Amino acid sequence: MSAGFYDPLSGDDPDESGAEQLPARGAVEEPNEAVTIPAVADVAEENPAKVEALRADPAEGRRAGKEKRKPMIEFLRPSEIAEYVTPENHFLVGDSLIQRGALTIFAGPGGVGKSRAVFSLAVSAARGESNWMGFPIHFGFKTMVVQSENGLPRLSKDFQKLGDAAGLDGRLIVSAPPDGMIAMKNLNFRDDLTAAAREFGPDMIVFDPLNSMVSDSQERDIIELLAYLRQIAGEVGTNPALLVVHHLRKPREGDKHRGRSMANLLAGSYVITSSARAVMTLQAATDAEDDPHTVLTVAKCNDGVMAPRSAWRRTDGGFFAHADDFDWTAFDGQSGPMAKIREEHILRLFDYGARTMTQAAGAKKLQELTDCGRSAAYSALDYQKGRFAELIEPDIESGVIRLSAAGIKRSQDDED
Repeated sequence: MSAGFYDPLSGDDPDESGAEQLPARGAVEEPNEAVTIPAVADVAEENPAKVEALRADPAEGRRAGKEKRKPMIEFLRPSEIAEYVTPENHFLVGDSLIQRGALTIFAGPGGVGKSRAVFSLAVSAARGESNWMGFPIHFGFKTMVVQSENGLPRLSKDFQKLGDAAGLDGRLIVSAPPDGMIAMKNLNFRDDLTAAAREFGPDMIVFDPLNSMVSDSQERDIIELLAYLRQIAGEVGTNPALLVVHHLRKPREGDKHRGRSMANLLAGSYVITSSARAVMTLQAATDAEDDPHTVLTVAKCNDGVMAPRSAWRRTDGGFFAHADDFDWTAFDGQSGPMAKIREEHILRLFDYGARTMTQAAGAKKLQELTDCGRSAAYSALDYQKGRFAELIEPDIESGVIRLSAAGIKRSQDDED
């Protein structure tokens, strides 16, 4: 058809540029051999409903003959909403913490154990266990992990430690790391991922980590990424939950975020936090390299009850055991009469400047000296950000810590 003509039977629109105009009434147009417009009688014979729709409503004629699509928005009456029954097995973990069709963010700084924690959840669910880091697992479910950071040597060690890897085959699959990023912008990649998900039928899909799926974690990139994730989930058929592993931003001077405010530490656009129905964060209890303690916080849970934070200890197998003796007072940085560790304890620990020791040995002795918890001891000996950082300094060459010049002067002042 020539540009500028509207064919109500085909649904083609005219060229809005107005390059060609409709011929005047009675004018004879030269025939166009490239396009043949069938007579209304012919179309009526083939598709009478189309012609009737055109005569009744020209606008409807544009849509006649096309497949009826599902509306992009649906409205419900209050009575219909009140009668809604949540499908069985809709909730996977906790009180709406991880649920079908919803996005949950699991965030933490690098090296804290985010991937291991999520791995432990997938394994626990595959085994049919009833609990993960203090939250109930409501039924044994299937997990698909899309990850980019752990190579096969690391993955092999992790699954060998489990001892029953073959027993997990029906409920857990993990992607081998791709070359480069998780190419969510690539249509072929999304098609392959969707096909694999349809075949496996996961109840939860894990994406680890978010920054491997976008080149920039700004608003536009995140909105586009989330649209891709929801599109994939919508085409799977099981309405899987989406669990995305993410990073916290680098700490700043004076950061004292706790509880709900932990959600404000998510790196990148605010869209990440606002789009998630639930946000969990995992923090190291101290900056000490050999301190295995972590703190798990539910920073957001729109559809359920906010669970209290909890402390966990990484075990040799990479999973987590509850830390019953965790010192919350030390973790929160409180001082004064409620704190077990005082300045005099630090001075005595180093024998007023005459003794040096490793941080691990110092933490053990400080526990004996003050009856404090392990995390509190490590926090007290943190020579960078701890309460007594002014009194302690490291000897890098020998790998020990000792009293600083300020600590020695404080010792001398005490003696005087």
